[in-house]
Amino acid sequence: MKRTLNHLAKMVIGLHEEGYYYDFELYGEIQLWGVQENRPYVLEEININKVCPIMGPCRNGAKFILAIETTDGCKGLLVGIDLGKAFFELSRRNGNKEAKQLFHNAASGI
Repeated sequence: MKRTLNHLAKMVIGLHEEGYYYDFELYGEIQLWGVQENRPYVLEEININKVCPIMGPCRNGAKFILAIETTDGCKGLLVGIDLGKAFFELSRRNGNKEAKQLFHNAASGI
């Protein structure tokens, strides 16, 4: 467990260094909530730039960190458990082909 937390912390720190400072949460079925902005984002307003798998035991499904950028320039992270299906659907509906490929690579362990 400690090893997983160290891996997670290093990934988050690395993404913060790349400018992903904001926090996002899943809001409903097809929207994200910008925590600091206190507002929802619809699919047309988001791009999933990176999909990073979290290494470690996954008893409730695969774990991922998503690096997201909004059309108004907010860059942030969504960290969650078993988000694979939900965000594959988000990227599919959003038409974000690059995000779909990133997700596929992460889910395949590439």
